[in-house]
Amino acid sequence: MRVNRDESFPPRVSVLIPVYNREAYVETCIRSAMRQTVRNIEIVIVDNASTDGTWPILERLVAEDRRIRIFRNERNLGAVPNWRRCMEEARAPIGKLLFSDDTIREDYLERTLPWLDREDVGFVFSAVRIGTDAQEREGGGLWYQPYSQDGVYASAEFIQGGLEHGARFPVSPGCALIRLADMKRNLRLSLPGAQITDFDRHGAGSDLLLYLLTATQYPCFGYVREPLCFFRHHPGSITVNDPQGHIQRSYQEAKGWFRREILACAVTAGVGLAPADREACAAWIQQGEGLFAAGDPSGAETVFLRVLESDPGSAVAKNNLGVLYHQRGDYPLALRYLTEALEHDAADRNLVLNTCAVLRQLGEARTAVNLLGAYLQQKP
Repeated sequence: MRVNRDESFPPRVSVLIPVYNREAYVETCIRSAMRQTVRNIEIVIVDNASTDGTWPILERLVAEDRRIRIFRNERNLGAVPNWRRCMEEARAPIGKLLFSDDTIREDYLERTLPWLDREDVGFVFSAVRIGTDAQEREGGGLWYQPYSQDGVYASAEFIQGGLEHGARFPVSPGCALIRLADMKRNLRLSLPGAQITDFDRHGAGSDLLLYLLTATQYPCFGYVREPLCFFRHHPGSITVNDPQGHIQRSYQEAKGWFRREILACAVTAGVGLAPADREACAAWIQQGEGLFAAGDPSGAETVFLRVLESDPGSAVAKNNLGVLYHQRGDYPLALRYLTEALEHDAADRNLVLNTCAVLRQLGEARTAVNLLGAYLQQKP
């Protein structure tokens, strides 16, 4: 079943809301999409054969806003096939998955959409607040803030961070904006050879792979540090109601599949997955250092990030970025690059001294002394 109120205007973004038995939350979710300051959007909602009062709410809201298009599956398809149904019904070039128990701030699209004007950016995500119903207005916990500034960053960094456990990079596409063609191409309902066979039922793993596979196809991604999304923590959420740990095992299985089938095969060049061209990287580093010395830190930053796209382990590029961000005053980001560089070359004197300088700026003088002492002890 489908209810379409308007077929005339060309939307720039399709907000995709898959829903099943969310009568308590779906109206709040939809109204957050309706309030977007970017107006030329469509809101595509697919009810996955709900058995509660979800559908009457959708019928009422579609009468309020001509941008809303609602559809109803005759039977429950499973979570991920319903995401795909949303994508199939979408008409815009860019898609925004918005899960039916979450909300987005009214300026979400205004803040994220410009980053996709760049052809080298595969997706953009914002930080997120996660909390209970009572915390929706108050805030909740802050997640997904890997950087201290809005900007464009190397996809290789997202791949590395996404494969690690932690809260620095998202797994849910509910905070992301992605081109619709990429969403359709990279959404996986199943993984060949995987022990877990129900990815399509819950989406844990399929969501992360949507990011990771898209990241292999573009050199960069966009990031907005301010939390523009609210993820609701409630007993009906699959990530909350998981007493057997099946969701976490699904994520581990998806990460293992990606490492085995994508990284190991190096099917994509240009984002650090193919063997690095060492001579080219050396030339880029020389170019970046020249730009930095000539007073062009932005140009140098672009070149050093380009090195990391081809060689994510380059300690020289990370050291240079650490110095650059130190001078810019972005001490946390400087420390992250310098610390990663130390993991590859802890015996480099300049690298150690650069790291100690940043630690002192962060008030970590004792840690700086310990680092310098460890360096001196290993010298002959």
